[in-house]
Formats: sequence, C-alpha cells, structure tokens
Amino acid sequence: MSSQSLACPQCQTQLVTHRPVPADQVVRCPQCGTHFAADASATQAPARKAAASPELLVFAVALVVAFLALGGGVGAVLFFTRSQAVDRQYAAEREHLEAERAALALEREKINADKQKLELADLLHKGDDALAKKDYTAAAKLYDAALTLVPDDAAAKKGLILANTALAVDDKSAEDKAERQAKYTKLLDQGKKALADKEWADAVRAFESAVQVVPGDEAANKGLSDARAELAALQNDKAKTADYLVRMDAGRDALKAQRYPDAVREFLAALRLVPNDDAANKALLDAEKKIGDLQDRDKRKVDFDRLVVRAKASFREKRFDDALDSVQAALKLFPADKEAAALLADTRKARTDARTEYVRLLDQGTVALREGRFESAVRLFTEAKTLFPDDSAAKNGLRDAQRALDDATAFVRLRDQAATAFEAQRYAESLQFYNQALPYAPNDADVLLQLRRLRKLMERDVADAVEFDHQMEIGKAAYDRKDYTTASAAFKKAVQLARANLAAIDALRRSNYAGDMVAARSASSVKRYADAIPYYEAALQESPNDRDATTELALVRSLAKTTVAPKKDDKSTPPKTMPK
Repeated sequence: MSSQSLACPQCQTQLVTHRPVPADQVVRCPQCGTHFAADASATQAPARKAAASPELLVFAVALVVAFLALGGGVGAVLFFTRSQAVDRQYAAEREHLEAERAALALEREKINADKQKLELADLLHKGDDALAKKDYTAAAKLYDAALTLVPDDAAAKKGLILANTALAVDDKSAEDKAERQAKYTKLLDQGKKALADKEWADAVRAFESAVQVVPGDEAANKGLSDARAELAALQNDKAKTADYLVRMDAGRDALKAQRYPDAVREFLAALRLVPNDDAANKALLDAEKKIGDLQDRDKRKVDFDRLVVRAKASFREKRFDDALDSVQAALKLFPADKEAAALLADTRKARTDARTEYVRLLDQGTVALREGRFESAVRLFTEAKTLFPDDSAAKNGLRDAQRALDDATAFVRLRDQAATAFEAQRYAESLQFYNQALPYAPNDADVLLQLRRLRKLMERDVADAVEFDHQMEIGKAAYDRKDYTTASAAFKKAVQLARANLAAIDALRRSNYAGDMVAARSASSVKRYADAIPYYEAALQESPNDRDATTELALVRSLAKTTVAPKKDDKSTPPKTMPK
C-alpha cells in the first residue's frame, strides 16, 4: 500500500496518510491546529519491500501496548489527582469569596438601614417642628418625603394627615376671616358715613351688623353706642318738638275761641318745653293782654274757677307742671286771689319736693339700668315720668330701660336657642343664634367665649370632613382591590366621623357583606361547612334577603349535617370574621 506525506506550512510537521488526499481538500495540522489545502506535489512514500516476520511484529505490538498502558495509567493517575486538588482549591477560594461578598452585602444593608433610620428620624423631627410652628405646608412636604423613604411609617402617616387637615382648616379659616373682615370694614364705613350724615337710624343698623360680624370690636361697639345716643337724642327732640307744637296749636285755638286763660296755660306749657322761644313768648303776651282787656267779671270768674279746679285736680294727681300752669293762668285773671296764691305756693313746694323725688327715682333707675335690673329700672323711670311727664330725663330713662328689657328678653331667648342647638351639635345653627344675640349684649363674656368655642368646633368639623374624605378614599381603593378587611375598617372610621352619612353607611354595609361572603365561600371550599354558616348569617345581616347568601347558606347547612369537618390542623383554615 502506498502512503502520502503532507507538510504543514506553519510548523513543518510531516503528516503521513495511507489514503489518497485530493489536492483541494483542507487538512488540519494536529500539532498546531493550522488548516491548509493538500498540495498536489505531496511526496509518495515508497511501499515496503518486505514484510516483517509475524513473531517480530507481534512482539513489537505487545511492547508498544505495554508501554502505552503503563504510561497512560500513570498519566491518568497524575492527571486526575492534580485535577481534584485544583477543584478543591478553587471551591475553597470560591466559598471564601462568596462568604466575603455576603458579609459585605450584610454590612452594606446595615449601613443603608441605619442611614434610612437617621434620614427618617431627621425628616420626622423637622416635620414635627414645622407642625408645632404651624408651618403646615412645610410639615406636609417633610412627612411626604418621610413616607417616600418608608411608605408604611405610622408616625409619618399620622403627621401627614395632621398637616393636611390643618392646611384645610387654615385655608377655610383664612377664607372666612378675609370675608368677615371685608364685610366688617364695609359695615363700619357705612356706619361712620351715616354718623357723619346724621342718619342715626342707618348708623345704628350698620354698627349692629358690624358687631355681629366681628364680636367685641371696640370701634364697632363705640360707633353703635354713639349712634344709639344720637338717635335717642333725636327721638327725644322730635317728641319734645311735637309736644311743643301741640301746645302752641292748642294755645292759638284757645285765643281764637277767646278762651284766653286756656291760651295762657298752653303757652306757658310750650315755654316749659322750649324755654325762651320767641313765638311762645309773643303768643303768651298776646293772651295776657287779652285777659287784661276782659271787662266781664262774671266770665272771668267762670274761667278762674275752672282753672283752679283743674289746678287742684292736677295737684292731687301729682302732675305739678300742669297744676302750676293752670294756677298761674288763673292768677292772671284775679292776681290778688288768696286761694289761688296759696294753691300756687303749695304747688311750687310740692313741685320742689316732687323734683327731689323725681331726681331720686332717676338716680335709682339709672343704677338699676346699669346693673342690668331692667324691670326695676322700667318701674322707677315710670314713676319718675308720672311726676314730670314732659321731662326728657324720665322719658329717655324709661325708653332706655324698656329697650334694655326688650333686648335682654330677646338676648336670653336667642342665647337659650343657641345653647340648645349647641347641645344637639348643630354648630352652624348655634353660631347663627349667638350672632343674633350678640348685638343685644356686644360685650357679654359668655357669648364671646361660646363663639370662640364654636369656631374651633366648626374648624374641627372641617378637619373631620377632610379625614372623612381620606378614609372614604382608602375604603374605596381597598374595596376595588377586594381587600375587604381594610375597606371595612376605613368605612367604619368614616361612619364614626359622619354618623348620618348614608354613603359611608352603605359602603360599610357592602364591604362587610363582601368580606363575609368571601370568608364563607373560603370555608365552604375546604368543606368547613359549620364554619361557613356564621359568615353567611353575618352577610345576611348586612344584606337581608340576599339571594346568593340565602341559597348558599341553605346548602352549607345541609352539607354540615352530613359532612365531617377537616381536622383542626388543616392548613386551609378560612380567614377570621370580618370586623363590624
């Protein structure tokens, strides 16, 4: 058999093959791994001319096999021994490296956890500080950052709710305060303008409204007091002017009817109301001249007697001013009459004594009015007015006392209505009644205190409304993801904040029903029919006559009678009862 020799162009190794190799075939050098094409000029190895003897050939083969076996065994032993040692070394190094990496990871986690705790504590501290300083915007941002760092931190959640609630209350309070201040300023300006224009009644109304808007304000209270005083003076002047005009008209009518003594009496009364009035003085002189011109003694006597009788009657009734006017008119007819002169002296003395009593009654009435004993003040001023009906002091005192009594009655009525509404927690209604009561007693300490308490309670209502909305959102989100335990807890808090809110009550009912049905079906699915029964019954309490709950309850009751429940250590125990 002929052989062919190929030379590797890279390492010059001679490759010998006993098969012909085409010139275009690619050959790989086993020594260096180079691939190259077989060359057509490859040399042909000459065929052996003589075959070796069979004995020699067998011996050579045996020798080669023995050598290879011995060397291969030793090599294999050496190779496998070295490989196992290297593997053990590598394994040990790898375990050591993994241990170091794990230790480093734990250390890193501990450092990160400590860093997170420090950052959380710092944010909470700053948030609490901002909350204490009422910087609610900054506090909300800090608590929000804390929750971003640790989403489930209870302190951060609580702080954020407080900050947001305070922000809502502040916004509402600031808005209300701005509105009240604007309204108060407008009313105060209206009152001042009315005072300047001498429109006393308009001024009183404006200042009373201003006191309602901003209770206890000094400017509004002073303006109200001044306006009331001016209005009282105006009303008194109007009343006095009206009486004066009535007297003057009566005197002129008496002159026309030639009842000159009556005319004198009326003009004297007019001068008592408006002293030194020119018209009254002139009319009085005319009447006296007419009396002097009377020549008919009998007629003068008749008028004289009539005036004396009237004077005596007025004296007995303690209407001394009228008695004095009458007796003075009578003496114009008969100036020397001793009986009339004596009556005049007695009247003047009685009037002086009455004036003393009148002053005493005025003083007592004023004290009673100042001390709030309005009924006594009305009685005292009424007695004083009886002595001198035309005197402005008694009229004014009686008017003020009667108004104070009416105001006190109205104040007590409104205050009691406000207290009743307050007890029923109808704070808006209570606030309205207190505001209506306040103008009757602008500086009443109890009402002012109650108003402050009411505003705080109404601010709390705003805070409760904010928390109510928050709990409703939590409940709705939990209900949507079928976390009925969380949903029921949130809706329950919402109901506690607004017990009459039908939406919250219905949401709590639906959430409890859904949770009970889930628990019942879970128990039923693992053949705990007896455990499922209470859940179905609870679901029916939330939704009576519910078809699904009714049908499934009947089924599990039937199954519970014929089925043995799983052992207590069964891992498929249903969840606990939903909170109610």
